[in-house]
Amino acid sequence: CDSCHARKVRCNRGLPCSNCLDQGLSCQRQRTRRRLPKRILNPKVQTTSPATTTVQALAPSRVEPVALTETDIPIERSDLQQESRIHSGEIETSNTPAIRLEAKPRSTDQRVPVGCDLAAWVPLNRSIETHFMIPGHMGHFEHGLVCKAQEVLRSALVRATHAPQGSSTPLQDERGVPLEFLTWMLQDIGSTKFGIFVSDYFKHVSKTTLKRMCLRLLSNHVSNDERHIFSVCVHAAAHKFLMTVLMIGEHDDELADHLRIRSAEYKRAAQAALERIRLTITPSISLLQALLCGVFLHQGSGNTHFCYELTRTACRIATDLGLDKVSPDTEQKSRTEEEIFCVLWCYMLDKNYAWKFEPSRTFFEIESGMLDDHVDGTAADLLAVYIAMARVQDGTLSFLKKILSNSSHSVQLPPRCSVESLLQRVDEIEQHIEQVSASSTQCWKGLDAENEIAALRFAHHSIRTTILYLSDQFQGRAFGSGDLLLQSAHQELSSLLSICLINEKDRAVGFLHWTLTFYPLTACFVLFCNAVTTSNLGDLNLLKMVATFLLPSVSSSHPVTVIQHLFEEFIALSQ
Repeated sequence: CDSCHARKVRCNRGLPCSNCLDQGLSCQRQRTRRRLPKRILNPKVQTTSPATTTVQALAPSRVEPVALTETDIPIERSDLQQESRIHSGEIETSNTPAIRLEAKPRSTDQRVPVGCDLAAWVPLNRSIETHFMIPGHMGHFEHGLVCKAQEVLRSALVRATHAPQGSSTPLQDERGVPLEFLTWMLQDIGSTKFGIFVSDYFKHVSKTTLKRMCLRLLSNHVSNDERHIFSVCVHAAAHKFLMTVLMIGEHDDELADHLRIRSAEYKRAAQAALERIRLTITPSISLLQALLCGVFLHQGSGNTHFCYELTRTACRIATDLGLDKVSPDTEQKSRTEEEIFCVLWCYMLDKNYAWKFEPSRTFFEIESGMLDDHVDGTAADLLAVYIAMARVQDGTLSFLKKILSNSSHSVQLPPRCSVESLLQRVDEIEQHIEQVSASSTQCWKGLDAENEIAALRFAHHSIRTTILYLSDQFQGRAFGSGDLLLQSAHQELSSLLSICLINEKDRAVGFLHWTLTFYPLTACFVLFCNAVTTSNLGDLNLLKMVATFLLPSVSSSHPVTVIQHLFEEFIALSQ
């Protein structure tokens, strides 16, 4: 091309090439002579009509790369016929020469690199030419559509060229866990070796379902979609199980190191299988369980925005399955335990991510009274506290939706969502947290009790700080909310400091991902504003302390690095 000097592109009768079109250049190429077609080296190649050119015709036993060529026969069209066909949306093929598939033998096999997008990878020793005949006098919009069609066809040809024959062999990370390890998991999950608090984190995938999934993976009697879904659930459960075993601390250091390495491998395998799931498949409870497992894994890695998208998809699937209703059908059958916990997790995650990212939109609305029926006698006290906080967040969201839908800030708080009632519910949650913190060590077995309580208090103070901040910004503020706001912000960051002091860096980063990146940073902004307006050195020193304590975790987490830099910016502006 005369403008971009790229090869393997050509102008079609005065129209710019795709490279110039993409870069917004005016193509100056003036060549009118068309290049002659490549000489056919293999005389045994048979031509086929466009109607019989299918993927199945590409390779009977072994798929070879193909290049599409065409004879150099000009297409004669009258202006009236051309214009009528363009406006009617038809594609003219009567005068188009038949496409010829030219198979090029290879001396060595070329495989697609692992993890590479097939649509973007083309072997260097061949090109895939589509050579659509673009009619003359075509507008910019129609030309763009043809270019898009070229890219789609090129992508399809590359994928067809490297399509596997028959049923694909499961990858190493999709073979499930060993049978002995499965037996160990099924024996310990739900037993007295684990506390009642940590047992709730396994109940969204029941032991019966976990056993069925793993056995089907080991026997390879699954479809490709089922293999990916089951692999996510099984490997995520294995990762959580080993982390719980390590927290109990019944193994020596050498064995613990091996278990920690194996746990990380299971986590990577689950995340890799999650990326292979097609979200266009039929909604099922297994797909919902896999998406929830993906949220837990990626939120622990700090990928909060991706977890938000997974949560939105999970909530839509739960709604399609009818889990937002009280009973599954007209016969009033009770929900299974794993269905109940899927509902609880969808509700909590939906309200929390909406609180952080998009207050005007929620994706999982359940029937009234349904949550009380699910929580009573089902969830342990620790999970019940998080559900209670999610209900407060849900009450605050209705207030935020009304404010965001009105251009002015003179909106009165609805009576059912008044600041006083919300703060009263927050105080009840605080009393519940004190009761949970006083639970026996057996209840906390498998969890880090001290840091779990610190995370609970951080979440509680974060919700209180946000409610007080909203009441301070809009009408309906509570009496003395200014002092309460500063006090709550101080308590929130003090809870964060205790999390930063965890000796094991990976565990500290995991807690930060579930607290610092999971809840809004209202307290940081409140103390920054107070330090600027009142020159309060205490607030400035608290911000400095948090920024300093976050430094050891910067090398292990990009989200924590971003927030630590935000604290430093606030400190610099305050000074």
